[in-house]
Amino acid sequence: MKNSDEREEKIIGLMDKATAFEEKEDWDSSIKINTEIIALYEDGEEEQAAAYEIRAEAYQGKGDLQSAYNDYCKAIEITGAESLESYHFLVCCGNTLIELEKFDEAKEKFDQAIALYGADNPDAAWAYSSRGDVYDHEGDFRKALADYNKAYELNEEGMATQSQEEIEEYNPNEFVVDKMNEVEEKRAALATRWAALGYGDYERGRIEIAISYYSKAIDLYENDEGQPVNVYLDRGEAYYQLGDIESAINDFEKSVELSDISDADNVKTSVRAYTNLGLIAFYEFDDLDKNFELHQAAIALYEEYKIDRYLEIADSYFFRGTSHMDRDNTKEALDDYENSIIIFKEFDDHKSLARSYMHRGGAFFDLGQFDKSLNDFNSAIAQFDEETEIDPLFQSLAYNGRGNLHKEMGNLQLSERDYKKAKSLDKSNK
Repeated sequence: MKNSDEREEKIIGLMDKATAFEEKEDWDSSIKINTEIIALYEDGEEEQAAAYEIRAEAYQGKGDLQSAYNDYCKAIEITGAESLESYHFLVCCGNTLIELEKFDEAKEKFDQAIALYGADNPDAAWAYSSRGDVYDHEGDFRKALADYNKAYELNEEGMATQSQEEIEEYNPNEFVVDKMNEVEEKRAALATRWAALGYGDYERGRIEIAISYYSKAIDLYENDEGQPVNVYLDRGEAYYQLGDIESAINDFEKSVELSDISDADNVKTSVRAYTNLGLIAFYEFDDLDKNFELHQAAIALYEEYKIDRYLEIADSYFFRGTSHMDRDNTKEALDDYENSIIIFKEFDDHKSLARSYMHRGGAFFDLGQFDKSLNDFNSAIAQFDEETEIDPLFQSLAYNGRGNLHKEMGNLQLSERDYKKAKSLDKSNK
């Protein structure tokens, strides 16, 4: 009979041969021997499941994944899909399906395996880690990391009952951490790629396409740590360009919320976000108090962390200056206009530079410092030769302001000339 001592002795002998062939990676011979072993068991006999598993491993070594999958399925059939004994076979079967690129079927096997032990049982860790591999292959890095993290937590819980010697001999989390790091690198690289595509389309004026790319970068993280803070800022600016003020505000506020101010780049992102929020408060809601508060926050971060000078902070100095003027804080306004002028000069932003000179000229005018005021109006108007796209209405205001100054200084001929120039630029200017 097949269950006799003679049969057991024969099986052991064949197993030794099979092991020798496996060590030599002679998969065909191993498969042949294991087929003999399977035949020695009664169909459905419990020990036969292990024999199918060993033959499946040989098929995998040979590269015959479909046959390996069939053998794992046979092992599951013998042990029963709802039996704890099938857990190992379910996970092996799922991993083979990954190699066959049958990802949905693989997930089903891992889901079954997890259900056998329960979602929070340490024995389910391997299935979580393997399901994470599926998500990794599918490019769903957020879900992959969620499963790897779960596997890590369950492994830690399981190892709490082990000796240090046992953990040193085999620590499953070494492999899980390697997987997590690899996926984080891939996710970050893909997010960078989406963001770069978004920026390219934004620069070309394809704003809606840019937003779609920015959103792809953000969706890779959802609410995970490490979200691309700068991408929220860039998407917010794209939304603002489209006139979607609510979405722009949400993204600017999100970039501030997520920024780690221990990182210089994140500080710069927060400063830019505060500046943009201040501009929205000023232009969209005419909220001068909010405008002052937000530009104040931008400048406070900029000055505290001494980050490299950049163009947008000049806007915050300018708009805080206008807020100071509204509050009759002329000295503070002059300081802010001066800072904005320094930065606009550095970046050759002639349009904004003209604006700052004109406003500072107005402040000097209010103080009765007419020579300084005249210098600034002259400097504002000089920018018009450097920047041909400056709004004619803005140019008209500059000439009109200088005309008022000449009139106050008694230079009536010069005043009349400026008024005439202003009127030619803006027919509504009287």
